[in-house]
Amino acid sequence: MRIFSPTAPATVVTAYGLTSPGPANPPPLPTSASAAHGSSHLHHDEDSGGHKNAFPRISRPVELMRSSYDCVVIGSGYGGAVAAARMARAGQSVCLLELGKERWPGEYPVSPTDAFSELHCSGDLQPSVLTDSIGIDTGRPTGMYHLIFGKGQNAVVANGLGGTSLINANVFLRADEKTMGMKAWPPELREKGALDECNSHHLDYDKVESVLEPEPYPDDWPVLPKLGLLKQQAEHLNMGSKFYRPKQTTRFRNGPNSCGVEMSASSLTGQDCTGVNDGSKTTTLVTYLADAWNWGAEMFCECEVRYIEQVTDSRGGYRIYFAWHGRNRGHFKANVRGDLLWVYAREAVFLGAGAIGTTEILLRSKAMGGLGLSDSVGQNMSGNGDILAFGYNTEHLTNAVGRANPSPYHPVGPTVTGIIDNRGSSGNPLDGYVIEEGAVPHALAGFLQTMLELLPGSTAPRGESVLQRSQSMLARLGSRLLGPYFRQGAVERTQVYLVMSHDSNQAVLSLKDDKPVLEFLGAARSDHVKYINSVLAKATEAVGGTLVGNPFFALMDQQVTVHPVGGAALASDNTGATGAADHMGRLFAGNGSEVHAGLIVTDGAAIPTALGVNPFATIAALAERSVDLYAKSRGLTIRSDDNGLLDLFGEPAHPFRYGDASLDDSRSWRENSSCNMSDETGSKLDVEDDDTTSKGDAGKSQYEWEVVNNDNDSDSDTDSESVHHTNKIIARAARMRAGGFGFTEVMSGFLHRCDGSNTDASAENSMKQDRRDVYELAYRRAESLCESARFFLSVQAFDTSEVVHDPAHQGMLTGTFVCPTLPGSPFMVQRGAFSLFVMEHQAPGTRNMTYDFDLRGTDGHTLHFHGYKVVDSSVALAPLQLWRATTTLYVTITRRTKRPHQPRGLLMDACESSDEAWRHEPVLAKGIMHVKPTDFMSEILTLTPTGSSLLHKAISAASFMAYFTRKSLGLFLAPLAALQYPTQTYNGYINHTPPTRLWTDIRASDGVHSRLYMYDPPPKLVVRQTRGGSDAVPCVLFVPGASVDHQIFALPTIPFNTVNYFTRAGYRVFVMVPRIGQLTLANNSWTTYDARLDIRAAFERIRAEYGDRKVYTVAHCMGSVALATGLLDGTIPADWLLGLACSQVFMNPIWNAANMMKALTATKGPFALDRIYRAVAGSWFDCGTRPDDALVQRLLNQALRFMPTTQRRELCSSAVCHRISLVYGRCWNHANLNEATHRQMDRFFGGINMTMLRLLMLQGSQGHVMTNGPAYDVLTTPDNVHKHLRGLPIFQFVGGDNAVLSPRATEKTYEILCDTFGTANGHYRRHVIPGYGHLDCWMGRRAWKDVYPVLRAEVDRVVHGENYQFEEPDASVCRFTRKMEAGEL
Repeated sequence: MRIFSPTAPATVVTAYGLTSPGPANPPPLPTSASAAHGSSHLHHDEDSGGHKNAFPRISRPVELMRSSYDCVVIGSGYGGAVAAARMARAGQSVCLLELGKERWPGEYPVSPTDAFSELHCSGDLQPSVLTDSIGIDTGRPTGMYHLIFGKGQNAVVANGLGGTSLINANVFLRADEKTMGMKAWPPELREKGALDECNSHHLDYDKVESVLEPEPYPDDWPVLPKLGLLKQQAEHLNMGSKFYRPKQTTRFRNGPNSCGVEMSASSLTGQDCTGVNDGSKTTTLVTYLADAWNWGAEMFCECEVRYIEQVTDSRGGYRIYFAWHGRNRGHFKANVRGDLLWVYAREAVFLGAGAIGTTEILLRSKAMGGLGLSDSVGQNMSGNGDILAFGYNTEHLTNAVGRANPSPYHPVGPTVTGIIDNRGSSGNPLDGYVIEEGAVPHALAGFLQTMLELLPGSTAPRGESVLQRSQSMLARLGSRLLGPYFRQGAVERTQVYLVMSHDSNQAVLSLKDDKPVLEFLGAARSDHVKYINSVLAKATEAVGGTLVGNPFFALMDQQVTVHPVGGAALASDNTGATGAADHMGRLFAGNGSEVHAGLIVTDGAAIPTALGVNPFATIAALAERSVDLYAKSRGLTIRSDDNGLLDLFGEPAHPFRYGDASLDDSRSWRENSSCNMSDETGSKLDVEDDDTTSKGDAGKSQYEWEVVNNDNDSDSDTDSESVHHTNKIIARAARMRAGGFGFTEVMSGFLHRCDGSNTDASAENSMKQDRRDVYELAYRRAESLCESARFFLSVQAFDTSEVVHDPAHQGMLTGTFVCPTLPGSPFMVQRGAFSLFVMEHQAPGTRNMTYDFDLRGTDGHTLHFHGYKVVDSSVALAPLQLWRATTTLYVTITRRTKRPHQPRGLLMDACESSDEAWRHEPVLAKGIMHVKPTDFMSEILTLTPTGSSLLHKAISAASFMAYFTRKSLGLFLAPLAALQYPTQTYNGYINHTPPTRLWTDIRASDGVHSRLYMYDPPPKLVVRQTRGGSDAVPCVLFVPGASVDHQIFALPTIPFNTVNYFTRAGYRVFVMVPRIGQLTLANNSWTTYDARLDIRAAFERIRAEYGDRKVYTVAHCMGSVALATGLLDGTIPADWLLGLACSQVFMNPIWNAANMMKALTATKGPFALDRIYRAVAGSWFDCGTRPDDALVQRLLNQALRFMPTTQRRELCSSAVCHRISLVYGRCWNHANLNEATHRQMDRFFGGINMTMLRLLMLQGSQGHVMTNGPAYDVLTTPDNVHKHLRGLPIFQFVGGDNAVLSPRATEKTYEILCDTFGTANGHYRRHVIPGYGHLDCWMGRRAWKDVYPVLRAEVDRVVHGENYQFEEPDASVCRFTRKMEAGEL
């Protein structure tokens, strides 16, 4: 035997990169096992300037999938790959969906552990000894090896980008003419010579051969023992003339293949059946799929297509529903195949999922999608007559056990190198068969001997001598003791037989409980199988071995096939009565001749009969023919340009095209990309060299920037920009080699549709408000109407650091949303935004988890989903409430409106960013969704860090969990959280309201100066609102309370304040600040009684400037009390007032319960708090504070953490808020303030002196306004009331949740006034504002809607008369009207 003596190649070619080809005739083998191993991994050395990725990635993460394509290809085996490549070359936008993962040579399993981890078993196991089948479903659905159990025969197929081509035996054989001439084929394919030309009728093996470049095992390569043994057996069988070396798709030379992909010469590992890692196997991955990628096709892995639905509206086309197994979604077993994603094919769907996969999809499409198909779908399948057998422990070395790194002097060889071809020897093509030798992969080597020796039904050689039996026994013992690679052992002398023949084509695939059930009835053609087994027995006996059948047949009386065909077979008469598809592969719409012009079968499912040989050449040729005929029918030209050398780490030469628009978003990873940015499949993520990507872009939803248009014509532009933008986000993280983090979540609940479809219009309008009680009401109504909803979303942060540190804290959302009551359900969710614990600017001390994404409906329209979880101080020390808060989502569904392009962060108006755009759109549905405990447990299991190394992943996970823990515990342990102190910077001043005029010299009768601010209304509004001359502008004077100033009415931190509102209504607004307000002189022991002089002085200045007209007056809290003292003692004449509105109190201050306890303790108890404070800290209490305050103030700040409150939700960490509450009680419902107002309360509050505080406690505890001490005379005597308040309209309003003053305060005043003056004239009114406290009636972010209109209506009534009807100012002259109409407030 001649031993080939190899020499080392001059250079080692780096496969798949753009490198120079090797020598024209390179040596066939490396010089050592280590060299073979080194080349097989194809690793790029970073230090030498190579790519940072070890392996290419031509698939893309599902996050980059578009909503529609011209063509969708299902599967990536020979048929699917051909369709993808040809349609991409024809200029069509192509989406390819593959169930398995993308793996390249160097990534395929080698060890038993790795291989078995990739094994997926499914189907019904039914041994012959059992009457009932056993359902099997183990392993990951995306596993590379898929064993499908059936009745009578089992099947082995592959999942992965490249399909079964990844693990087949590479044998390229054309079907013989007799087989192709059988009546099972369409007449167009039965013609003699139909295998050689490509026109409208014929197959084109030559075209396939030009791509796959098959060649026989070279004569000048090392002699292979198993090949020589098969030749010897053929001669023993008198079949020597039938023996030859078949063409195979194994490379025996270095250099680029036909599609421009660099490949390596085979190292003869024998590992074909588990995946060849040396880069020599010509799979569809390195040919058709690489070509498709280069021409702009987009491929997505871990996408299991479930069914197809025809789109019956004017759009036409098909919708493909698929289960996405990425992002650990498989942990939600009840949802992963229930809540399906979908993609829309505008023109065609090419089915290439394999015979079983395609047939299963079609059966489910018929059952679930209502797709009209022939009754022949699922019928007349075949196992291609496959038989697996072993010639165990022969007398000759076979070396047929694969090795990852074989010795170059004892190579295993490709799996198949020789064949005994017995086709054509009989007149009946069904009698033809082929016998091929094979190799067992390394993963099975350790089990092979035990399996072969224990299997029943073996045929031992006859007439062996004692010596032969002894040698046989020693050989078995040698393998047992020294392992399967012992050269003199039984395993190393075992021949593997692979037989392909013709079976009965009677197999059936059906669905049972939505699962495929295989029944190979009469699969074996028992007489024919017995004959073949006898031939194998003779061949084995001739070389001294024992014939052992395949384990499935020996144990269960079942065959196993690796070549299932049929199930959607071509019809023999081009009607659905005899097959599922016509000669072009187009599926029939029934049992007649009508076809689905856009549904084309391109894989083994179309084969109507067993071929008797390895079928992939015929499958590929049929696919080429079908795709070519489809292209011609659509007027498409498939380009034949040469690719040149492909750099699979670089960019495709022909970027993805969407109609006439081409976007450079199909770019591959550049040199600085990192495989850590791939999903579980390692799918390719595109890189954009745009360094201008903003830091806040991570996870940004398309909703925040894209052009919004519901017209179908704009879908391509929207999709392309969306993908392009997302690509930049991912690429930026890739360039930084950032670690990421992701998880998957399922939430369900009830959403009430409120788009006017119901008859109660007022109820529907109320549903559009963004209030918690509205969501709860909508939820109850939806629950009663069974308006269920559910989403199944995967959250992926590509850069954990950015999620943690960027204020948006955003990740990307992908998945589905289902709500049957909304048209277009189920909806696709693509490139949405998830924000984790983002600060809620509309509510202080609150962190929200927000969900913002577009809903792409099956009807072609787009809705928008906005949801938020509220985590606030209500969770403090309350685990159950923390669970509720983090698992309860308040949801609003809106109809998308046309809105101009607006990048994130650009203010839409004075105060609102595009993050709030959903508030401006018509509301369609509202309700609440929850996370169920069982779903939460599954969600925990999906938490997955990503990174380029274990260290990167650990850092990413630690960073994410630290952020999550810090934010959640910060709220859970709110009383112990760090105090929030005033800052030097201004934040959230969005509504600067400067006065028209300011008087600082308002001098009272005792010489004290106060301030008066004046705000004029816009002239156009005055003309419309008033009558009379130019000086007839109605005036309103506002009087603030203690410790505050004009800012509570001209608040700069809310978009629409009191001054804005009343000047908009046509009033000239005055705001005076008395000595007890936020003035420097407030600490001079002044009281409410002294402040009456300031109010009189303000009236005097107004009368002096604008005439002796009566002024309507609005007074708040202690300002109202000061005004009451002035009126009751005659200091302020009542006839100077046109009317009076009192906020919270007038002349009968009565403290709320908590304040009453403090007041009674101070006035009647042993501990006078004001006196204690005076003794310790002085006579002035400042509501503001600093971290470096005096020790007593710092101690007080810490003690106030634990100040009792009746509701957890009112807890906060603001030291200023605590100090205000100590003196006055809680002055607001926190939920009514926004973050900017609450955080900067020190700018709006001053302090109080102890003299003032004692008077307040006395007044509030006794319920009367008083003079100063020491007399403290009560002023609310009947005489004073009767004398000074007669004829003065008095309106009182109070917050329903007031925690400062009791509602009894205004009730008592109302009763006194009604009892004194009667109710006939209607001068006295009282109103309770629900949901509001004290100062939030003025400072609340929605007070413009809930409070101001109540007051304005009363002012209008008194100023303009009972018949006056207020009209909203026109938007053309009033910016606030424009804001209201746009929903920006």
